[in-house]
Amino acid sequence: MRGLAVLFMIWMHTGDGWLQPALKQGQGWELVRAFGGLAAPLFLLLTGVSLGLATGGGGRVDVRAGIARGLRIVVLGYLLRVQMWMLDGRGYAFADHWGAALPLLVGYGAAYVGLGRWGEGRPWRGPLLLACASTPLGIWLVSIWIPQRLTGVLRVDVLQAIGVSLALLAPLASFARRRPAAILALGALVAALTPWFRSWVPGPLPEPVAAYLGYWYPGPGLAPAGMFPLFPWLAYPCFGLVLGQHWRRLGAAAATESAIALCALGALLALASCEAFRPARELLRAWPDLVQPARVAYRVGVCLVVGGLAVLLSRPRTPGRVPLGWLGRASLMVYWVHLEFAFGMLGRPLIRQLDFRGWALAWGGLSVAMVGLSWLWIRLRPRLRVAPPKAADIPVKAA
Repeated sequence: MRGLAVLFMIWMHTGDGWLQPALKQGQGWELVRAFGGLAAPLFLLLTGVSLGLATGGGGRVDVRAGIARGLRIVVLGYLLRVQMWMLDGRGYAFADHWGAALPLLVGYGAAYVGLGRWGEGRPWRGPLLLACASTPLGIWLVSIWIPQRLTGVLRVDVLQAIGVSLALLAPLASFARRRPAAILALGALVAALTPWFRSWVPGPLPEPVAAYLGYWYPGPGLAPAGMFPLFPWLAYPCFGLVLGQHWRRLGAAAATESAIALCALGALLALASCEAFRPARELLRAWPDLVQPARVAYRVGVCLVVGGLAVLLSRPRTPGRVPLGWLGRASLMVYWVHLEFAFGMLGRPLIRQLDFRGWALAWGGLSVAMVGLSWLWIRLRPRLRVAPPKAADIPVKAA
């Protein structure tokens, strides 16, 4: 299922980056958006599913490890923004850009290491203290020397949404096992409150903080401070958490049958909430506050349909099963690398140059290349990891 999300993600980003601007209208572009728009809901739903599947017997979950994992993903999201600034924005050509970027790189790297150690119960204060000193310095230098880059460097993107959602839901995983209806209600509440948050952000909050809560239009020619605020995107991990715990309780065989049944339920949910059909359109016209909840319901329904497709593709000897598994297991690496082809320096000859036929061929070629990268990464990753020290090797202070 995550592998399918990766394909949808490459589809959306390459379509947005490579198609000629004049082609971004009409039915062809709507088709690109229809499939590509499934990527983010799928990834966020699967964030909750993965957390639910990781919940042990009796509802036990390693809360510290879950929070640390989520915050490390947030750090990676900001690190990616620095990479895009320095490589794709040609920041590497200017000394003041390097002067501002280096403290950020040191701070994010230290935070990533420190959070990992904290999640494993190892000494963590040194790296996190370095991060707390270096990161604000880098942000201050950007605001002084290159203020036009500050919004981009601190933008809230999908990795931040995934990471914060995981960090928020990890402490609730045990409660969700006992009270799944409460977590479903929380997801519905997040969707319902989205219009309210959008109506007042940024308000008195700093834009990099307000971007975690809601989206606002920044004005013509200006980049938004965030595209993936928690309202409504936190709703998907909430639903996914309940779904993952449900599948874990059932076991593998029964979970497969459940996924197929949920596929049918998802199809009904998507049809009932689809704005293209008159009943839903008339209802939302009369009750505009239901627009965001209806859109969340529609995407969840389609994600459940994709889940049923994933079950069929997971059968032995099904064509594409193994490559999709590779893409799913290396999804973060693929996300990181493919952006350089879709929008960055590696894709500059193609950006805004292709028609639909050329884009479809190039998308297929990049997808095959990302399958190869996934295969390579899965085999190299265990060799790159440094095993944590054994408990006996960690100094313990005397009581």
